[in-house]
Amino acid sequence: MAPTLDLKEIKTKDFLEVDKGYAPGPYDCCGYKWTNYQEKMTRERMKQPTRPNRRICRKCYSIAKQAETAPIRALPGVLNIIGMVRITKDLGRCQVCNGGKAV
Repeated sequence: MAPTLDLKEIKTKDFLEVDKGYAPGPYDCCGYKWTNYQEKMTRERMKQPTRPNRRICRKCYSIAKQAETAPIRALPGVLNIIGMVRITKDLGRCQVCNGGKAV
């Protein structure tokens, strides 16, 4: 089976991690035989014609995530980094880019 999904088409918010780690293919992006993320059933997805959920590997997911958050940059001086400290507990997502874990 040939890959059917381009990295530019991946919206990371529409994918969720497969339970218990890896699931054997079918793959939809790079051709890797193990998948880590599966497409969610969103309202937009339900309006489309019936098809199996797309699956992607961890590498393609991280590349898509980086591509989504790359254009978002805080202006210099907006965030006071002198008053910040690194944390060890989970606070959720970053409020600036909404892409990654807040650290």
